[in-house]
Amino acid sequence: MSFIDEAKFYVKGGDGGNGCVSFRREKYVPKGGPNGGDGGHGGAVILMASKDLNSLLDFRYRSHFKAERGGNGQGKDMHGRNGKDCYIDVPVGSFVKDGETGEILADLTEDGETLLVAEGGKGGLGNVHFASSTNRAPRVATKGKRDIPGLVEGASQGVGLGHTFLRHIERTTILLHVLDASDIHCVPNFKLIMAELEKYNTQLLQRNLVVVLNKCDLIDKSRIAHLHNYFSSLNVQSVAISALRRQNIEQLKDVIDNLMEESDEMEPA
Repeated sequence: MSFIDEAKFYVKGGDGGNGCVSFRREKYVPKGGPNGGDGGHGGAVILMASKDLNSLLDFRYRSHFKAERGGNGQGKDMHGRNGKDCYIDVPVGSFVKDGETGEILADLTEDGETLLVAEGGKGGLGNVHFASSTNRAPRVATKGKRDIPGLVEGASQGVGLGHTFLRHIERTTILLHVLDASDIHCVPNFKLIMAELEKYNTQLLQRNLVVVLNKCDLIDKSRIAHLHNYFSSLNVQSVAISALRRQNIEQLKDVIDNLMEESDEMEPA
């Protein structure tokens, strides 16, 4: 005789810690450079098969699991510590599925076998990363990140992670649309994303918006100019980069830096 045991539970990776805004303070150097440390990465949630378990009874008493948040960065280039991973023991032979999509994730058949089910968020960057030739004293750092999946068509009606994803977006002040500039569907993909945002909440279209045209090293200059002209006609700022070759990364940093400073100035004291 065999028994089938089933349990549904919720997992969340730890948020990344915030980056720090700080400057060197030395006796004879009144205006030292930036030295804000990065935030630590959030912990992950990991399932581990254990031969010491033979049922899922424990999940009746605990159904939510969250990994530890990363520590905030500090001055003197001190980075926040990484959050601790959250390990969840399950019986050997456990069959794991995504509760929302029904996708089969794994069949844990060996003792000690693991499965990453929620990745931790990346730590925010300290202000040392935002120094540039035009801004040697940046007063900006980024907040820790959450592991947010991509937006899909129909998200405004709940498709995929739907409203869960869009609620994360509502907490942001700046939206960066990273598009594959070498994809012929680059513009249609942008239109799809904007349409989903508008259907969910029209106020999201009022946020600071920057389109990041990635993989610009794979297309010719006329194509880049055409894309810039298109987004300019929509009053949308665009920056062409190559993440692989590190092209125009400093320009993108300056754009983000300026937008964040504008956002800080608009917030009530």
